[in-house]
Amino acid sequence: MRKGVPAMVELHRADLKALQASGTTHTNLCAPDDARWAGIQALAPLDTLEAPAGARHDFYVLHGAVQERGQTRAAGTFFSRNQALTLRADTGGALLLWYRDTVARSSGHETWAPGEQQWWAGSVQGMQLAPLSKHYHRVSLVHWQAGTRAAMHTHPYGEEIFVLSGELRDERGAYPTGSWIRFHPGSGHAPYAEQETLILLRNGHLST
Repeated sequence: MRKGVPAMVELHRADLKALQASGTTHTNLCAPDDARWAGIQALAPLDTLEAPAGARHDFYVLHGAVQERGQTRAAGTFFSRNQALTLRADTGGALLLWYRDTVARSSGHETWAPGEQQWWAGSVQGMQLAPLSKHYHRVSLVHWQAGTRAAMHTHPYGEEIFVLSGELRDERGAYPTGSWIRFHPGSGHAPYAEQETLILLRNGHLST
């Protein structure tokens, strides 16, 4: 990589089991001042998280549950908000994947609990997709059966992947559970799964 030229692919691997046991801690998946920031927030039992105004906030509950305005958001729930909010962990604590966007601040105020998603056939055999948000950019759950392969392709507007379970692979290597990968505009890959895998996919949101 030439000096001053940003990497086409960013990668961070998080140990989700260690984070679950860590109490209230915060892990950056990208630079902390990134306008389109991603991170993992662990909350101890009954602890709170304040999400500030002036941004779009997308949360996926990785473990445990949180309370939002009297509603329980259990593990496997995705919700998107465009205002300040307070989340409180249940008695078992919580682990959250958190995306904060200060560029495209609006959201469709979506909430998808486990079992509510509608699954559709994906672009290749062995893949299923459940749309979660189409507001400004697409967010989806993507399920890969063992042996599923996608052809080499590029992402003109970028893509982010978080591996929720299993392991995704491509020509660069293997991405186990807890891996976050950001493909900057113009980068490409040929992903595949040798075991059953579930990812959270975000694309169309990174400017050129």
